[in-house]
Amino acid sequence: MEYIPKSRIRNEEAYSIIRGLSLPDELIDTIEDYYEEKINVKGDKSTFWMLLGVETCNLDSWARYCLDIFQRVFGKTSPYCKLMKILGNGQIAHRLDGWLCGNYPLEITDIQSISGKNMKIVGVFSKSADIKEYDSKQIRWRSNCGRKLPKSIYSSDKQYIATFIERLHMYLEYLEKNMIHFPVNNNGRTNDIILIISKIIKTKKMVLNKLSSMIDNIPIKH
Repeated sequence: MEYIPKSRIRNEEAYSIIRGLSLPDELIDTIEDYYEEKINVKGDKSTFWMLLGVETCNLDSWARYCLDIFQRVFGKTSPYCKLMKILGNGQIAHRLDGWLCGNYPLEITDIQSISGKNMKIVGVFSKSADIKEYDSKQIRWRSNCGRKLPKSIYSSDKQYIATFIERLHMYLEYLEKNMIHFPVNNNGRTNDIILIISKIIKTKKMVLNKLSSMIDNIPIKH
C-alpha cells in the first residue's frame, strides 16, 4: 500500500520471503531471530537515534490517521476512538527525546539526518515523520453524505488500521528487547526512563490486543 511507510525496525522484503516459505511457525520464528534489526543499537549513534525518531514519529502520525477513520465511521466518543487515542506515540516520544538530549553536550544542537542534512536534536522525536497522509475512501464518503455515521468500513481502511496495529506491536517489542542497550543517558536518568517507557508499553500492548479483536468484527463496506 502506498500509504504504508517502510519499516525502520526490520527488513520487510526479507521477512515477507521468510513468511512465504512452507515451514512450521516455530522454524520461521527461529530464522527471523537471526535477522538483525535495521535500527542497530551498536552502530553509529546519530544514525540510530534518527532511524528510531523516524519510526516513532511515523507511528504517531499513523495513529492519528487511524483515529480519523474511526471518528468518521463511529463518532468521536466511540470505544474505537477511546482506544486509538491511547496508541499515539507522544508519551514514548517525549521520554526518548529526553534520553536523546542527554546523550549530547549542551553545545551540540544538531545531528546529521538520514538524508545527510543536519537536524535539530529537539526535533528528532517530533518532526522526523516521512509517512504519507492517508487518503481514506471513508473520509471522502463522509464529507458528501451528511451526518449519519456509516458504522461500516472500507476493506482498504481496515487493512490500513490492521497494519498499523502490527507495526506498532513490532515497535513496542523492539523497545522492550533493546532499550537496555540504547546509548547511555549522560544525565543519569536512563533507568528511570526505561521504567516509565516499560509501563507505557505494557498499557499499549493491552490496548492493541483489545483493538485487534474489535476490528475483526467491523462490517466491511462494499
